[in-house]
Order: sequence, then structure tokens, then C-alpha cells
Amino acid sequence: MDLQLQKEAHGQKPRRHKENRSNFVIVKEMISPCGINCSLCSGHQRKKNTCPGCSFIDRLDESSLLYCRTCKIVRCDKRRDIYFCNDCRDFPCRRLKDLNKRYTNRYGVNNFENMNFIKLNGIAAFLDKEAQHWTCSECNELLCMHKKRCLSCGSVNPHFPQDL
Repeated sequence: MDLQLQKEAHGQKPRRHKENRSNFVIVKEMISPCGINCSLCSGHQRKKNTCPGCSFIDRLDESSLLYCRTCKIVRCDKRRDIYFCNDCRDFPCRRLKDLNKRYTNRYGVNNFENMNFIKLNGIAAFLDKEAQHWTCSECNELLCMHKKRCLSCGSVNPHFPQDL
């Protein structure tokens, strides 16, 4: 498990960087019902009016991205007794297919693969994988899936599709 996640799990504060941009630690509450890691979202990582993440639907206000506040997937009434969309009898619905296609093509993030990984390996293994995968190799900050470069040091985000 990533050192920051271990510290968080044992009640210790994770290491913060001097620029204090990244108070971001990937926790299970930041994994949305559609399998997207909200910790990697530019809306969550921005300095002002930070979005709390899709799991906190009751906290989504005017500071949250309009898309997130009106997301039909987060607000789906078929999710009453389930959390992840891949546990739904209608999985994958058209909205989820469209979202997966958009995120795979634009950002190199496949939410179907994320949900499947969680189902097969558990949320703790997924959080560890995400922390390792999305940590900048130059400054050890969390990368943003929506940006070509690290928001802290400017190095290239190796997971961002380079042809965009």
C-alpha cells in the first residue's frame, strides 16, 4: 500500500508538499459510482471552489462543476441499493457507455476497467494501484487526469493521451 494511504489508514497525517497544492490522498470515498477516481479530477484538485467529488452528492453546490451537479449517473434512481454501476442489472447503460468512451478517448481513463478491477481485487487494491499509477514521478504529487502536465511541477503526465 502507498505510504500516504498507510499513514492515513493509521490515523497519521499524510506528508504534504511545501507548495501545499496537493492535500490530495486517494480514499475510497473519492471513487465515483461510475468508477472514475474523483481525486484525479481538475474540479477536485483546483485551489478555489474545490469539488468534493461525486460520492458527496449532498455537498455538490455551485462551486462544483455543473456536469457533476447534474450527473444522471450519480443521481440514477436504479442505484438505491447498490453503489457501483457495474452491480446494476442494466449495466452498462447508454449513459455509462458514452461516459466510458469519452473518458477513455480524452483522458486515457477506462471506468469499466476500474469497476471491474474493484470487483475482482477490492477497493483497497484499487486505491493502491491508483496511487502508484497517478503519482508524478518528478515531484510525487497526484496527477490530474484532465491535464497534459503535472499541476505542481509541469512534467508531462504520461497517462494523458499524447495525441490530444
